[in-house]
Formats: sequence, structure tokens, C-alpha cells
Amino acid sequence: MTLRKEIMREHHDIAIQAKPEVKPAIDELYTWLLNEYLPTRYPTMFSVTSLGLLNHTTSTHIPLQPSPDPGKTFEILGENLDEDFLILLPSDDGDSYMLKGFVNCFPAGFNTKDKLGLKLRDIHTPVPGYKQKLELSMDRFFDRLEVGKVVKRANASQRIWSINTEEKLFAASGLHLYGGEKKVDEKVDVNTASVYIDTMELVLTGADFPSS
Repeated sequence: MTLRKEIMREHHDIAIQAKPEVKPAIDELYTWLLNEYLPTRYPTMFSVTSLGLLNHTTSTHIPLQPSPDPGKTFEILGENLDEDFLILLPSDDGDSYMLKGFVNCFPAGFNTKDKLGLKLRDIHTPVPGYKQKLELSMDRFFDRLEVGKVVKRANASQRIWSINTEEKLFAASGLHLYGGEKKVDEKVDVNTASVYIDTMELVLTGADFPSS
């Protein structure tokens, strides 16, 4: 959690972004997490008091109500949970889903800020074979989500595609080889390398919340 706070402080614009229209969705997520999920699922770590949600690990109280500023709401979640949250909302033209806000302290080789406001297909443009093999199935997958039903999804190909050969976990660039780029051989120390495993837990409430 100390590392997450450092990243949010030093790379705030990359780690946290929020469009104004994301506020109802992040408020709903925040309220559910702090008032219901955390104190019920982890009662030895979190408990509700008259001062807010007590984090027994840090001995601090967290407000039970979201901030008027959606960016601050994302920040509070990022400081107290070891999950990254990215919120997708239906696009205005109903054609797809768009990234509208996030707290993402451990990006897997891309600058999440550059993805803000993009549709799924545009977010994944650099992914090899996405348009030909995954675009339609991903769109159908999101369209089939049912309100209130949590779905867990793991992308095995992305696990291979996101290997960090450096010790740092904040990687806003440099992990992927895109078309037209020259391959560069490098020495890899397996003791400091890490593999990004992207497990998406999605629940349709008018917004989708991928976490990794």
C-alpha cells in the first residue's frame, strides 16, 4: 500500500483519471465496497464505526460516503485496497463501452491516461490480432452481462503479453513490441521479472468495473 501511495503521488495523472460522467458509477462502487463488501468479507481488517470504516491494518478511518470529486474517490480506494479499478460506461452512440475513469497504479506497459475516453476496440488497437480475433467476442461478452451478476474473466494471452522484465511495478510504457518496431534483445533476470495477471471481475450496474 505504501508503494501505491507513492505512485499516486508521483504519477497522479497516469494513475488516476475521472471524467465527470463517471461520478454516479464510482459513487455506487465506493458505497457498496465500504459499507457492505469490505466489513462483511474482511471483518478482521475493516469495521464500520461512528467515524467511518476503520482500516485495522493502518488504524485509519475511511469516509463511508464518496467524495464530491470522483478523482478523490478513486484515490481513496487506491490508498486502501490493493486492486486497480477501471470503470467502463456505454458509449453515447450505444456502439461499445468507453473507459471513463480509473485508479491504475500498476499499468502493464501502457499509459492508462491515453486510453481515457476510448472505446474498447480503440483501447486494444495495439494488441496483436485483437480486431480480427477478439473484437466481436469482447463486444458480445459485455453485451451479455446481467445486472447484479459478478463475472470473473482471465485472459491467458494477456498474461503472456504482459511480462515486466524490470523490477519496477509501475510500467506505463515499454513492455510490448508493436508492429513496425525493431526487436531488441535484452538480458533478463528472472529474479526481478514479474508477470502481469489480469483477472477481470465485472458487474453490470449501468457501468462495468474491471479490476486487476
